Amino acid sequence: MELLGNKDVMQQVAKMLNKCGSDYDQLRYSTFKSDRSSVYKVLAGAILKSDNLLLKERLLHNRTDFAYAQIEGSAPLTIDEANRLIKLGLRRTGTLDIYPENNDHKLFFHNIDYLFLLKHTPSEEMAFAWLLATDRVQLTGVKEMLQGDLRITPSVASPIFLKHRSEQSVRDVPMHFRKSMQYQAYCEFDELKKSFHRRFPESGEFMFDLPVTGNLQGVDSVLYRPLAMAAFQQSLNYQTLYDADSEIELFADILRRVSLNNRPIWNNKKRRRENAAIGITGQNPTPVKRQTISITAIAQSRAILDVDGANPGNEGFEKYSQEVVGADATAHSPGVKEVVYMHSSETKYRLNKRALFATHVGHLMVEDARKVQAAIRDEALISVAQLKVMLGWAQVKSDSGEIEEFDELLLSAQRAGYTISPFGQLEKDSKTFIITNAITAALLIGYRDECINQLKKSSIEDELKAFSIAMQAAYVEDALERFDQQTIAKGKDMLKKHTFPTPVIR
Repeated sequence: MELLGNKDVMQQVAKMLNKCGSDYDQLRYSTFKSDRSSVYKVLAGAILKSDNLLLKERLLHNRTDFAYAQIEGSAPLTIDEANRLIKLGLRRTGTLDIYPENNDHKLFFHNIDYLFLLKHTPSEEMAFAWLLATDRVQLTGVKEMLQGDLRITPSVASPIFLKHRSEQSVRDVPMHFRKSMQYQAYCEFDELKKSFHRRFPESGEFMFDLPVTGNLQGVDSVLYRPLAMAAFQQSLNYQTLYDADSEIELFADILRRVSLNNRPIWNNKKRRRENAAIGITGQNPTPVKRQTISITAIAQSRAILDVDGANPGNEGFEKYSQEVVGADATAHSPGVKEVVYMHSSETKYRLNKRALFATHVGHLMVEDARKVQAAIRDEALISVAQLKVMLGWAQVKSDSGEIEEFDELLLSAQRAGYTISPFGQLEKDSKTFIITNAITAALLIGYRDECINQLKKSSIEDELKAFSIAMQAAYVEDALERFDQQTIAKGKDMLKKHTFPTPVIR
């Protein structure tokens, strides 16, 4: 706004508007334009004379070396130092020195040229799209928004957008009231959009002119540089934003990490181009994985984490589970909920697919239960007295159920060729027996509890192992149902009074 209030700058803008006609792209700064030295004399002079350090810093950030020096340094930029650095890129006449002795002294007017005095920069477009994404507007909805879709009234703003994969394709954003940050941002964005469209109606009806996704998000990228630099604490842009609202640090931290991560990728591409220019070619893999803050990722994250009203059970993924699957999703991990919700939509096709999936899952659960019950049916329950008869023990030995006698009984069974499980299960010649006494009940309860402990500690990577443990726990639970309550109560008492070895779960 300060530059637009400068008389000399506005005269230059008017002259360029008359010259360009309807081709507004001629207002954009380019290093290929031979007349840029004189054309940008007025703009450089206005920034140099200004007391606005933000403007000077914005211009100097187009020198990548200065930008990284500021990030890695600690001394704050002063007006005198900024003026000195700007003058290094000017001739004595005030025109741009496009061929200075030191190439690092060149001044570039990316994102601060005559075009972007009249319209939003790509960084501003993207930042506003991110703001809409916090209201769950995804990329397609943003790209297809038209002028007027922000629906601003004197008291509230509630944009509308399209969601094609939904039965209700036209959606609206919850209302933002006049004093909210969103309302102010909507008004400022909309005002400049309408102003530019009135001057250049051929710019089209679409609300956004976003940079393509192929652009790296980082300091080296011309399109994203203003955003990236505003995320670093050493810049005056960051300090100004932070003083206005300290909560910007949450997002600034993410943007800083992405920018620093992508820096080696840019350097790698630059080296490949330089090598190719001198005839050196070959493989040069990207050193790190590229990171991008996408509109859709923000929108989906908000949808996953958002709570509608004061009822946590009314969250998006919970409503999906209750309405479509017909069950609560609380038994699933947050990761499962996230994946399910991110891949859900309200199309009839996907609703049918998810219903079919739920049916298949239900059948699988029934099959698992049948397997457990079939395994239990094949087991024979046997008392200690019956086992003694099978093993040929003398009848004078009492059926006391004491631990010492039980140990002797199991050793005798082992010598007779029986295989013994950790909870007193005997197996021989494809026949399986479970001894129905308090000690076996205690062993079964201990084994089940240890299975549950192992399941709590298991990670997503151990999915097969976790499934195996869950099936074992289900088997033990079914086995315990065949014991009478008195025996189970005695087993629980034995667990409290005696120390049993911790079972090994495989």
